[in-house]
Amino acid sequence: SHTYAIKNTYYKLSIDDQELIEIDNLNFIYKKDGKNMIPDRARSALGMN
Repeated sequence: SHTYAIKNTYYKLSIDDQELIEIDNLNFIYKKDGKNMIPDRARSALGMN
C-alpha cells in the first residue's frame, strides 16, 4: 500500500459561468466574487507586479 500527498496550488469554483472563488497559491491570487482580495500593494511588496 502506498500513500501520496499532493498540495493543491490552484482552485476555481464557477457556477452558471459566474466566478465565485479563485485561489492560485503560486501567483498570490485570491478572488472572491471576481474581486481580488489581496491588495495590489501587497503584491507589489512581494515583487509580483
